[in-house]
Amino acid sequence: MRRLLSVMVLASLPTSICLCQSIETKSDDYGVAVESSLSDDSSLKRAILLEDLHGLEIRATKIEKALALAIAKAEIAQAAWVLDEEWAKKLLRDAFELTLPEEEERAKLRNRPLGTPPTIPTENERARSIVRSRILTIASHDKDFTGELVLLAAKQLGRYEEHQRYSSLAAKAIESGETEAAGNYILQSIEADPTQGNAADAILEIAVKDRATADNLIIKYIERLRMIQLSMRNQSAIRTYFILTNIVFTNHHYNPKYQRIPPAGPSVIKAYISYVLESLNKLEQSEPGSARSFRNLLLSTWLPLNQYAPELITTFFELERISRVAGETSSLPQADGEDTRNVRYEERVKKALESRQPDDLTIHFAISREDFNIARKMIDLLPDGEQKTRLTELVNMQEAISLAIRKDITGAERLAERLNEAVSILQVYPVIIEKCTSKKDQSCVTTLTYTAMNQLKRATDEWAIPLSLCRLSKSIAPVNETLALEVLEEAVLAANRSKEDTGLGQTGLDVDVFRVMASKNEARTLQVATTLKDPLKQIVALAAIYQWKATELIKNAKAVSQNKKANID
Repeated sequence: MRRLLSVMVLASLPTSICLCQSIETKSDDYGVAVESSLSDDSSLKRAILLEDLHGLEIRATKIEKALALAIAKAEIAQAAWVLDEEWAKKLLRDAFELTLPEEEERAKLRNRPLGTPPTIPTENERARSIVRSRILTIASHDKDFTGELVLLAAKQLGRYEEHQRYSSLAAKAIESGETEAAGNYILQSIEADPTQGNAADAILEIAVKDRATADNLIIKYIERLRMIQLSMRNQSAIRTYFILTNIVFTNHHYNPKYQRIPPAGPSVIKAYISYVLESLNKLEQSEPGSARSFRNLLLSTWLPLNQYAPELITTFFELERISRVAGETSSLPQADGEDTRNVRYEERVKKALESRQPDDLTIHFAISREDFNIARKMIDLLPDGEQKTRLTELVNMQEAISLAIRKDITGAERLAERLNEAVSILQVYPVIIEKCTSKKDQSCVTTLTYTAMNQLKRATDEWAIPLSLCRLSKSIAPVNETLALEVLEEAVLAANRSKEDTGLGQTGLDVDVFRVMASKNEARTLQVATTLKDPLKQIVALAAIYQWKATELIKNAKAVSQNKKANID
């Protein structure tokens, strides 16, 4: 009824007000001003769409929990951005304020000194952080507005929050392929507090694609670190050295993904060695005895120091002498080539098999090296229980992905059928389906999708089932719209069965699937969204559909305007 009245009112307005062509300035997805020419028909559609979004906002006011209300406002803002940017910003400001804790807690966070160790976040703190990250991702359409919100976070919650927010923005920028923006966010994160590890993770992600840019960021990171005093008391020394070692010497990283990153350049390694020696000297002066605690770190610099910074050998030996325990003789490391590392790995595996007591780390080493048969032999030695179940799931998942990448679809499918967790199923099946798609094998796509759906229904991690089905739907949407909609319907049914509380702002859905599917079949996607029973889930799903409609409206209006200009010219 409200929409009908809006249409009647708009239709009755004088042509000088409504039924004309209006030129409006909007912002595109990158915050760049664009001129959109809206015809009378487009203006009417825009007004109706805004009315729908305002209706969602009214519905959202009935949500009692602050974080749930915050995420609802944020998703409505995402849809409204290209239609009414100022209103979208107001929604985001309101949402951001809703994520802030009580003043007493804010004061404690503001007063945390630089370098304070991070604490294990509570469930509420984690939820607030996730919602704030989402709000900032939406706000990143406008870099100045993003900065405004981050400064608000820093003012209210302190340096650590500022570090987290900029790191989160960097991660999102990397996902979008915006390396330059990501680099700027990383530097701002480092400036806030260089002793925390979030920015380092983002640097590694950049290094996967662009080693040179990552190297430049590491050097700037080290320059920032030179401006602060590390300490054993607040663990900033331990954290910082661990972080730096992992981003400079990636071949020793615990994550196999980063082990394949090309090595850092000579200038980075030299800067690293110089900083380690310099900071250890300062640490020893401020906290005598510290050098002994970091003797292994010091010794690890010996081999690269000889190659990249031989002028620092004297400084090294002075520190090496101080770091010795009484009676200990100097024993410097020898070159450790790939063959030596392989021998050590084989010895470790042999010991684990002979003792019949393999540990998690050795099994993970085998899986990361794709020694799946060895990993399975070790897993078989474990007693039945949670550890064995977890590692069996991991080896099946990783080998299935490996086989799929090598285009052994049959082998990958056989292992995928053994998976029991929604999270694992989600990681494997889209990879296999993509291989079927590349072969234009629709029958394979359909069979695998139904298999994945049936497995997801039986998955042990029930909380992840709706999310996994959403992402499965999105992965097959480009090749089979009908099947993707069927999977989406299953996702909604699973969401309606779920007992997960949305009060902390987590819907358990990948709501972007509604935007994707609306582009394929708007009417049916809208129908599916309205069957969601939870108010928050339904609001964010509808907001995603309206976001697609808003984007299409502005895009079509621009196309019409450009065509008219071309005809005039």
